[in-house]
Parts: sequence; structure tokens; C-alpha cells
Amino acid sequence: MPNSNSKKFDRLASLYVMNAMSKTEKENFENQLKTDQELRKLVRECKATLDSAKEAIRFKINAEYLQGQRNLLRGRIEQIENVRSGSRIFSDLQDKASSILSHLVFGR
Repeated sequence: MPNSNSKKFDRLASLYVMNAMSKTEKENFENQLKTDQELRKLVRECKATLDSAKEAIRFKINAEYLQGQRNLLRGRIEQIENVRSGSRIFSDLQDKASSILSHLVFGR
């Protein structure tokens, strides 16, 4: 069961990072930050998450990017199919070699 204090601190850290606190709330929170290492860590994590979200929003997917991703996917599928067919070929060769050796050794 989540600690209610941790939810409170998650909320406060998020508000702090988004600059959505009143001046008094911000000052009180910053005083807490000075003494609480875990809270500083939480704020760093919130900042990193926010920065990642901002970067994802800025990233524009265009037709060239999508085509490149499709080509990479097709190449990977082809690579997997080649490995599978290569395994079947090796298995067939192994069966034939076994059959020939059996015939030579046992005359079957």
C-alpha cells in the first residue's frame, strides 16, 4: 500500500518542477529540499521525466522517418526468416548425413 506521504511528495515535486506553486509553497518546499536527499532525488526524476516529455512532443515524425522504420522492420523480419530457413536447411543436411552414415555403417 503506497505511503500517503510519498504521494504528497510526488505531487509537490511535480508542482515544483512545473513551476506551479505559489511563492510561499515554493519557499517552504525549497527549505525542505535543502535537508531531504530523497526529495531532491525525486525532484531530479520529475525534471528528467518532464524534459523527456517535452522532447517527445517536439519530435516530429515525418514520412521519411516512418519509411525508414518500415525498412528496418522489414530487414529484421527477413533476417529472422533467413535464420529460420538456415536452421531448417542445416537440420535437413544433418538428417541426410545421418542417413548416409547409417547406410554406410550398417548397410541399411
